[in-house]
Amino acid sequence: MTAEPQVRARFGWRVAAAFAAVFLFGAAVGAVCVLRYARPALLRREPPAPEQFSVQLMRRWVQSDKLALTAEQREKVRPIVLETAESLRRLRRDALHSGQLEIERMQDQVAAILTPEQKARFEELIQAARDRMRRYIQQQQQSRAPEPQRTVQRKDP
Repeated sequence: MTAEPQVRARFGWRVAAAFAAVFLFGAAVGAVCVLRYARPALLRREPPAPEQFSVQLMRRWVQSDKLALTAEQREKVRPIVLETAESLRRLRRDALHSGQLEIERMQDQVAAILTPEQKARFEELIQAARDRMRRYIQQQQQSRAPEPQRTVQRKDP
């Protein structure tokens, strides 16, 4: 009788260890699958610009009829949403242009203080930074480009 509880204790420990090993293996396989398949799919999606979020949210509410709008209300809301989206695009473009002008103004002021050698080096650094930014933008656009669809060619008998 004393041997039976010891056998159960050893057997119970092994069962618990086996369950733990299976659980950890499943977690590891799940993590690999998420990193391999789900993450690239999420990265390919281009998130909306922050200023477009509420416009897209409003469109979704109107299209899904979450507000239970009448046809007349829907016709009145649609131009408001479209006008707001266009206004936000214009503001974003203007802000980008204003920012570029400020950066150029700063660079001109700094260049006026520099010696000719420093100014030449400053221009090189500015050009290198622009080149890096251009390459970065190109890489971002390429990584967000939709993958080409694969077509299966049938062999005619």
